[in-house]
Amino acid sequence: MNFYKFCQIVIRGIFKIIYKVDIYGSENIPKDKGAIICPNHFHWMDPIIVGVYTKRQIRFMAKYELFEKPVLSKLIKKFGAFPVKGEKQI
Repeated sequence: MNFYKFCQIVIRGIFKIIYKVDIYGSENIPKDKGAIICPNHFHWMDPIIVGVYTKRQIRFMAKYELFEKPVLSKLIKKFGAFPVKGEKQI
C-alpha cells in the first residue's frame, strides 16, 4: 500500500467519526482516463476532502509559496502536488 492510499484510508476514517461528508457526482470521474477536477475552494480542507473521497490518486496544483516551507513541501510532494505561480491582477 502506498503512502497516498494509506492516508486516504486513515483520514477517511477520522472524517467518518468527526464530520458528515456527502459526496455528489463522483460517478462522473472516469476510472481510466484523464480528468480535471475543479472543486470550489471555500475552506483550506477542500483539497484534502477531494483527495480522500476520490477513488483514484489525484495530482494537486498548489500555490508556489507552499513549496518554500521545507516540511510542508516534502509532504505535499508525496501527495503528488506540483507548484503553480499565480500572477496578481491589477
